[in-house]
Amino acid sequence: MHDNVLQQIGSAMLHIDDASKLPPSLGEGINTLRDVIYNLEAVSDFEDLGTAIQDLVDKVQIGDLNGRPVILTLEATGGRYKSKIEAQCYRIMEEGLTNALAHSDAGRVSISGGLYPRQIELVIRDDGKGFDVPPGIGVLPLLKAQHYGLATMKQRAAMIGGALYIDSSDEGTLIRFYWRDPSA
Repeated sequence: MHDNVLQQIGSAMLHIDDASKLPPSLGEGINTLRDVIYNLEAVSDFEDLGTAIQDLVDKVQIGDLNGRPVILTLEATGGRYKSKIEAQCYRIMEEGLTNALAHSDAGRVSISGGLYPRQIELVIRDDGKGFDVPPGIGVLPLLKAQHYGLATMKQRAAMIGGALYIDSSDEGTLIRFYWRDPSA
C-alpha cells in the first residue's frame, strides 16, 4: 500500500511536462513521506516502548551538534501496548524532543514519566526560551500560530484517546502527554 503511494507520486511527476517548474518542496515532501512510511512501525523493532524511546534519545543526542544532554527517566512496568498506541506515543516523543532541541535554545532537555500497564504519562521539559502558547491551545490555534509540530502532537494524542498539555514561559517549556486504557 505505502509503496503504491510513492509509485503514484513518482508516476505523476514523470507525466508533468516541465518538471523544472516544480517546487523543490515536492521532492522534499516525497523524501519525508518515504521516511514516514519506513518508520511507521518504529516501535515494533524494539522490545517495548521504553526501549524505543531510549533509542530515540540516543539517536537524537548523537545528531545534536551542540552536545546538549537529554535526560531520560522512565518507570516502565507496562510491557507492550497496542501497536497504534506505541507508534503514536513514539511519534509524540520524537516531535517533542526534536522541537525542544531545534527551537528552544535549551541547555538541557528531559523526558520523564511512566509506562504503566493501563496508562502512559510522559513529560518533555526544557530550560529554553519558551514561546507564546496560543489561547485555547487546540489544534486550530496551534496551526494559526504556525506551531505545526505541536498541532500534530495534539492530533496524535487525540487519535488514541490521549491528551497533550503544553505550558511554556521564558524559563522553558513543558509538554505533558497522558493516555489511559479506556477498558480500564
